[in-house]
Amino acid sequence: MKSNAGGDGIDNAIAAKDDPNYEDLMKNPLIVPLKILRGHEVSGGLGVMSVAFHPVL
Repeated sequence: MKSNAGGDGIDNAIAAKDDPNYEDLMKNPLIVPLKILRGHEVSGGLGVMSVAFHPVL
């Protein structure tokens, strides 16, 4: 799973899907968007600065 913090106030969470047709995720990954998080205000030209995952959501 990966998340991308953007200066535009938008955070994207994506994951590499575990699929039997995709044997090696390093060569041919299937990337699946999970969630686009909006609602962060841009202040002084800065949006989302960092992202941290919590094990229990």
